[in-house]
Amino acid sequence: MGTVENFAALNAKIKALEGKMLAQEQYNGLLKTKNYYEALKYLKENTYYSEALKDINIMDIHRGDLEIILKKYYVDIFFKLNHFVKGIYKDLLQLLFLELQIEDLKVIFRAKYVDKKEDIKHLLITCHSPMNQIPYEELIAEKNMEALSKKLKDIKLFKHIAPLLQNFNNESLFRIEMALDFEYFSAIRKFIKKMDKENGEIVKKINGSTIDILNIQWIYRGKQYYKLSPEELFNCTIYKGYKINSEMIRKMCYAKDTNEFYDLISDTVYGSIFSNAKGRDYLIEKEMNTFIRRQLSRYKSGGKLNISLTLSYIQLMEIELRDIISIVENKRYMSEEAKALEYITKVI
Repeated sequence: MGTVENFAALNAKIKALEGKMLAQEQYNGLLKTKNYYEALKYLKENTYYSEALKDINIMDIHRGDLEIILKKYYVDIFFKLNHFVKGIYKDLLQLLFLELQIEDLKVIFRAKYVDKKEDIKHLLITCHSPMNQIPYEELIAEKNMEALSKKLKDIKLFKHIAPLLQNFNNESLFRIEMALDFEYFSAIRKFIKKMDKENGEIVKKINGSTIDILNIQWIYRGKQYYKLSPEELFNCTIYKGYKINSEMIRKMCYAKDTNEFYDLISDTVYGSIFSNAKGRDYLIEKEMNTFIRRQLSRYKSGGKLNISLTLSYIQLMEIELRDIISIVENKRYMSEEAKALEYITKVI
């Protein structure tokens, strides 16, 4: 199938969906709302997310509910896009969908760690999708980690994760989450080899930048909160990023303190992430998403018949959801507009 056939209809669909993303005035309107329910009301009555909220009474939306509602809406967009792709690009979309499924697996593992007894299925965002291929209900039903480990071995991609479920604790939970992400990005890297050169390079660049940023985040978390050894940190990182090679990753892992770690990052294209956060941990993820947003935005106006528009939209949409959730949750605590602005990636 030729490039035009592959991407003409898909890009047209993406452009239509992009046109429904929040405009500047809608961000401003949401920020100016006075409280949590007023923010929800604005979201339902003045944005495209009315589709996600149409059958929901906003007075019944409690803490954490909005995030699940919006993420399920995001999952549904994947299925809509699935109708516009064929062949290898349908396989790629299914693989990208796997990242969302991994987030659901993390929810299950966290619930098992805290021994959560109540039903957690409502917390999962992909189990309702026709694209789902993971037996979540069976995993949730397992009573202990040993049984869950055996069940996980039956899922080919996650067979290497199963041994990590032994002696399950907070530190192993951290390792499991990193290992899940490692398996996902490894699968993407292998898939690129099946693609044509142009589109393979696009996936490699976008995927590689995400790998770089995740590695930085993981090394920081591992040092700051888990006190992992440099060897352990290095073994948990994902190789073949975009701008940071394995030698630089090694130096970050072996940095003697956070000051040396920051100095190393400042010499990379990702230096602004930590310099803008200025040591405030709660802003680091926001700065990471801001960086990614800026990197991806250039693909929106390219107009080329390749996979770039689809990949950029998928990630930008996810970042927009995080911004919305940050704003609305800030309104729960009656935060001022200026305070809410600290948490979002959109330049207002």
